[in-house]
Amino acid sequence: MRDLFYRTYPKKVNTKENTGFLDIYELDQRFILLNILQIGNILIEDVINPNDLFDIYPNLGNRDDFIDKIRNCKKLGICSYLKFSRKDFKDENSLIEVLFYWKKNGIGCFFLDFTPSFDVVSMLKRLKISFISLENFDIFNKFSSDFIKASDKNIYLKNYIHKINEDYDDNFISLNKSRFWISSKVLNFSNFYIECAKSLAIISILTKQSSFIKEGEELLLYKDGLDKEIRKDLFEFYKNLSLIKYEYSDIIKGKYLPLYKKDKDLLAYLFYEDGECLVIMINLSQKDILVDTLNILTKPKFLLGNISRRRIVNTLNLRPYEGIVFGCKTKIQILNN
Repeated sequence: MRDLFYRTYPKKVNTKENTGFLDIYELDQRFILLNILQIGNILIEDVINPNDLFDIYPNLGNRDDFIDKIRNCKKLGICSYLKFSRKDFKDENSLIEVLFYWKKNGIGCFFLDFTPSFDVVSMLKRLKISFISLENFDIFNKFSSDFIKASDKNIYLKNYIHKINEDYDDNFISLNKSRFWISSKVLNFSNFYIECAKSLAIISILTKQSSFIKEGEELLLYKDGLDKEIRKDLFEFYKNLSLIKYEYSDIIKGKYLPLYKKDKDLLAYLFYEDGECLVIMINLSQKDILVDTLNILTKPKFLLGNISRRRIVNTLNLRPYEGIVFGCKTKIQILNN
């Protein structure tokens, strides 16, 4: 499934970050992790030697060993991706030769931060080399939140989520801790850190767009001082999110409907297809919100919550920054009216 990607990369020196691998021999741990999380794609960043695009950085290990790792990854049913920039290649022939080499050695697909020429695209298709151009994708944050007033941030977030789900064009998003989104300016991380982190995970993973999980995000490794049991709970939360993304993929790729649009503190929407729905409701404020569940939705089934398990009743009291996900049935003709 191409909808969910796990981003991994070498450990950065001279930083406080405790994520990333020391060398390519630690990639096996990531492959096991992805099997547990039910994620079928891994983007391995910053391993290719820019001075020799047919090799990896010497300090990360041996090229033949790296190729063995990639082939083992494929046997596990995980598609591996490498990312390249236009500046990496001296010309178009170099691009074709490099991608063909790595494809031949097990890489399933490539991310390019540019769109190749028509002739190159045609040649890559003939060679059955798959690539994704990131040039027009939403992975890079087009919407800076710096200028947003505190009173408007919920409306801004709601409009952004509705836009990416209504204008579905197989883009990519990443809302949690990453350089692509200043998440602390969206929700109140200072007082409700775990709840907000989980809410952003719900939004970014249960979306029509393909999405990224940055290494360590599933355990909040970039957050110091968290109890071991909290990290264990977070890991299970991400695992369940991934399973919902997989099990409800046809519904998520179906129709989209925003709910309660006039309530600036409530982000609510549903995906529906053939009478089946997936409903997401998130309280974006520090106060309780009473929500009347739609009477056109029947047989609700609680799937996931960022605080606790909930019984879906006619009136729900969403606690501060609480997010819930549930499946249900509905009459399609009512939603279309």
